[in-house]
Amino acid sequence: MKLPLLRGKATVLIDIADVVCLTAQGHYSQATTSSATSLCPLTLAELERRIGLRLFMRVHRKHLVNLRHVDRVDGRWGLHLSGEQKLRIPIGREKVKIVRRLRAV
Repeated sequence: MKLPLLRGKATVLIDIADVVCLTAQGHYSQATTSSATSLCPLTLAELERRIGLRLFMRVHRKHLVNLRHVDRVDGRWGLHLSGEQKLRIPIGREKVKIVRRLRAV
């Protein structure tokens, strides 16, 4: 599956597997890859429906995370993601047990 991203005046398509995480930004989403961040013209809810739950998981109301890019889960309800940006994404309270089970922590 390809994800449309806005770059300048153009819309480029990238492979969804290259996305580290998606973050809600109003009626859009911010897509973070291992090296860059771009705006996606779709809402997080729409992306969640399109992507499904095989590759990504909604770990917080504002974040969809590619589970393949999770480096570690910390004790303070956070995920540390791979890539140049070294992101830490919060985990919602109701998702902590599920995330820990999926990551075998």
